[in-house]
Amino acid sequence: MPTAGRAAPRVPVRRFRFRFPDGVRTARRRVPKGETARLGAWRGGWHSPFWGDRGLLRPGAEPGGVSLPRPHPLTRARPQELEEVRRWGGVRDLHLVDRDVLRWRGLLLPNNPPYNTGAFRFELTFSPHHPFEPPRARLLTSIHHPGVLPDGTVCQPLTSPENWEPITCATHVLQDLLLLLDNPGTERVLRPELARELSERPEAFLHQAKEHTRRYAEPRPDTLGP
Repeated sequence: MPTAGRAAPRVPVRRFRFRFPDGVRTARRRVPKGETARLGAWRGGWHSPFWGDRGLLRPGAEPGGVSLPRPHPLTRARPQELEEVRRWGGVRDLHLVDRDVLRWRGLLLPNNPPYNTGAFRFELTFSPHHPFEPPRARLLTSIHHPGVLPDGTVCQPLTSPENWEPITCATHVLQDLLLLLDNPGTERVLRPELARELSERPEAFLHQAKEHTRRYAEPRPDTLGP
């Protein structure tokens, strides 16, 4: 409470940028002198006894302050996933598509006939809401398989919305896809005519699948010369 005859002390006004669920807003707040010094050197998250945690992007004392981009959950919370998949022996040439962390491509190396003579390129696409929504795997290499459509869509209940669990990692998704290729059968079916051929004429199916693999699959990295 100011005394009579003395003006109240002037409290400086600072400009701040806050992150809210629906976007970024600029706000002006009066900051007591001691608090001003603490906020001036901000480089990360902060807490003020006056306003609490506000998700401040940057103290905008200078007009035109640049807000920092929000890192994607894949790069912030699970940065090790890409390296974990690379260390797994079932995939080669794993990389981001156009440096997009939401799109991965690589080669799957089946272990069993009739596909183990080739490599099959895949793309794994993540939702912006990963890991709360499932990724989608697709084969880019043509394959003669009852569980894979001509456009590369695969039968993978693991990544269906009703079965997806946020704790499922990318390695498990690709291991499940490799399991599908290693064990063509009549349980995970998208092409009934091929499932019928496999059930009724298995030798004819295997011959056709081997020939299709020879014509369309990519060379396996472990069979390439120096």
